[in-house]
Order: sequence, then structure tokens, then C-alpha cells
Amino acid sequence: MSPITFVDSDKISTYAKEAVKQIQMAGVIGGKDNNLFDPQGTATRAEVSAVFRRFMELISSETY
Repeated sequence: MSPITFVDSDKISTYAKEAVKQIQMAGVIGGKDNNLFDPQGTATRAEVSAVFRRFMELISSETY
């Protein structure tokens, strides 16, 4: 996946920018509507579940 520049990328802490880019490029996180990352927002149970599932799929696909 190619990197996305989120509309609110200036709100992502400097220390987290590279990690956000890598996890987005890996397909684990895609952001919210209107190209937002919403780093100060809260995640719903469904959003956390989706991220966790994608992360586990990524890990299991790299292990085998």
C-alpha cells in the first residue's frame, strides 16, 4: 500500500508519525471518513476489533 497523508496529520505526535505510516501502509489502519486519522479521538469496540483482526492476519501471514 502507498502511504496516505491524513488531513489531520499535524495532530499526530512526532514520535508516532513513522509508526502510523508503517501500520497504515501494512493495511492495519486506514483512517476514518474524510481522510482523518483522529489521533486524539476514541476508538469504538468495532474499530479496535477490526485493527486487531488485521494485525493478527498480518502477523500470521508473515509467520508462515
